[in-house]
Amino acid sequence: MTTIQKPQEILSLQYLRALAAIGVLLYHRIEIFSIGTHGVDLFFVISGFVMIATTDAKEKTPSAFLVDRIIRVVPMYWLAILAGGLLVLVGIPVHRYETDVVSLISSMLFIPYLNAHGEAWPVILQGWTLNYEMYFYAIFSLILFAPQSLRVWALAACFCVLVALGEAIPSQGAISTTYTSPLLLEFLAGTILGRIYGLTLRNVSVLRALMIAGLLAAGLFACSYFFGRLAWGGLAVLIVASALTSERLGWVPNMPWLKFLGAASFSIYIFQQLFFTLSGNLFAALTQLSGINFQYLLFWRPMDVVIAAGGGALIYMFIEKPVGRYLKSMRFRGKVVAA
Repeated sequence: MTTIQKPQEILSLQYLRALAAIGVLLYHRIEIFSIGTHGVDLFFVISGFVMIATTDAKEKTPSAFLVDRIIRVVPMYWLAILAGGLLVLVGIPVHRYETDVVSLISSMLFIPYLNAHGEAWPVILQGWTLNYEMYFYAIFSLILFAPQSLRVWALAACFCVLVALGEAIPSQGAISTTYTSPLLLEFLAGTILGRIYGLTLRNVSVLRALMIAGLLAAGLFACSYFFGRLAWGGLAVLIVASALTSERLGWVPNMPWLKFLGAASFSIYIFQQLFFTLSGNLFAALTQLSGINFQYLLFWRPMDVVIAAGGGALIYMFIEKPVGRYLKSMRFRGKVVAA
């Protein structure tokens, strides 16, 4: 009988995921939290870390890797797209949700496109980051054909060439802009951190890890002279490296509530647009019933954040977790049958 080992859980990364997701929610509803938008940069660095660290720890074929990523991302994203469409269908408009076939299919297939407002956003606005993620996964799956020792180098060469092409050749649209974006360097930085620390966080000495992380951050800060946002990528590298080092030294406490929010961060992040829509309609209805304009009360926007975070957490508990377990079990059974 084969024993399935539970993947290594790094608490500090779960905590950072939670903070990144809540930060993005705060940015979207409370103007003074503009820094929250850079939770996305944290997500990208963490994603790079996790992909290389997990595949270093347990070898995967490119196809197995892609199936795992599809199981992780696609069901909940498609559910969010479907839920948004249902809201529009019953007469509840969702911000920037477009119901034409091209927009829906492009969104579901993670193909960047320009919407009717000239923005490179899918029908679920947060899906723009998933376009980057799935593109990263596709390239990373090809990198898995290379020997483990060469993978980070191959990825670095690939992303540096793509970014250079993006600068050398004028953009022709959303696809070329996305696929040659400097933001790819944040994924690359994450993979280098993943190779340095490894899944157990004990691959190298703390001092050496911090020195390399500092050089990585400095490189992104230097690149920000040309690509401004990469300064936030450099900061994200320092935050992730500091968190990993703290955990390596045993300084990170076990905080179940924050760990839970980290685990639920994907649903919190991807369903926020829909919960903002629902809460806006709720407060509008309360305004009509009471005669009090809730939009002028100080607690309205913070309550939006609470509703979106709570709703995403409930979706994680009752939909994302069961669906993920079921799909993984079906995949495992398929392997057993095939064997």
